Amino acid sequence: MIALNPDYQYPCQCPKCKNNQIQTQKIRLQGIHLLAQCQCKTCHYHFLINLPTGHGLYYPTAIGTDDLQLYPHPLAIKWLAQPLLEAYQNPDNTPIEIEQKVKKQYKEVIFLNCLDFLYGHALLKLLNAQQYLEKHPDKGLILLITPNFEWLIPEGVAEVWILKTPMRKTQKWLTALENFFDQKRTQYQQIYISPAHSHPDFRKIDPSLFFHEKRFDINKFQENNYTITFIWRHDRLWLRHPFWELLLIASQRIKALAWCKNLLIALQDDKIRKTIKKIRKAIPEVQIYITGQGKKTNTFAKIAQDLRTEQIDTPTEKQWAKIYSQSHIVVGIHGSNMIIPTALAGGFVEILPKDRIGNITQDIALPYDYKDMLFLGRFLPMNTTPKQLAFHLSSIWKIFPYYRKNTAENPEVI
Repeated sequence: MIALNPDYQYPCQCPKCKNNQIQTQKIRLQGIHLLAQCQCKTCHYHFLINLPTGHGLYYPTAIGTDDLQLYPHPLAIKWLAQPLLEAYQNPDNTPIEIEQKVKKQYKEVIFLNCLDFLYGHALLKLLNAQQYLEKHPDKGLILLITPNFEWLIPEGVAEVWILKTPMRKTQKWLTALENFFDQKRTQYQQIYISPAHSHPDFRKIDPSLFFHEKRFDINKFQENNYTITFIWRHDRLWLRHPFWELLLIASQRIKALAWCKNLLIALQDDKIRKTIKKIRKAIPEVQIYITGQGKKTNTFAKIAQDLRTEQIDTPTEKQWAKIYSQSHIVVGIHGSNMIIPTALAGGFVEILPKDRIGNITQDIALPYDYKDMLFLGRFLPMNTTPKQLAFHLSSIWKIFPYYRKNTAENPEVI
């Protein structure tokens, strides 16, 4: 953690002359990023550099404040560095309501910034809260969130700052938030900045603290009827042919082709329907749910419980969480939509688009080691057929007793 006292000096290097003699003048909260405003004591260059929190831990980025020169990490130019430069050049001075909920007052606090324009990034930051509640009970934990994360706040948090704005705006330079932070930070004797790790260790996270449901117990895998939950999103579809993927992208960017998206969604629904029918043929007693943001149709009548909705609210989130915790396996396309399901379910099957191979496992919260992870966690390519997917889902249930028996701890050799 960074102890952000009045004399704090961020130990960094001048991006221009590479000298280490730096004067930190101010700490600034942009939205997603906490940054140090600095001046080089050697060449007198003025620059901003993100503090080692969130993605700033791995992708340090600096901006020359006079010449607007960008010094990005080579792996984070488009998605982190360029948006940050654009935000600095175009500050958003719109008034924003920030609700401060104080549950218990502390002189020393830990500040955990959970803001991000992507849901999965923000959620993963929030999950860092558990370690501070457990390891630093003498310090108050402050969470900075957007309203859609309020239902996930764990017990024991000292304060919550709720930024009443859509997640997408957290990429902007929010002057209202910066001013709020400057005002509030002086009220504490000491404020520590959490690193807000982007990928916390799920073996150490209790999902019930955040999602209000206990994780599925794989030791009781076959005590109840086999339950599978499909999680489907309408902006990333299970499309076997590359042409369909290009058509989806075009339909999202060109208004005249918007009708194509409905066609592609119908094709996906048909593939899911075929998969479910094949599973039911192999395991007639299987219980199947469908969740996700989308419009209910008659496609799954009598073969699954369709719980999709176009508007996601807290009661819906809680209902889905309960279903995930009762699911032996959850199935879906790679994305942030898989984090909560895999944190609660017994296992998963994920369809992984080719362009997301570099992000493999980033959306998976299963806490298993070694063989359990390999057996109960599976990645399939986008061109997987309904027959192949159904085979994997059916075989997990049928083979599990033999797998468990064969992988049981070996008796001591005498």
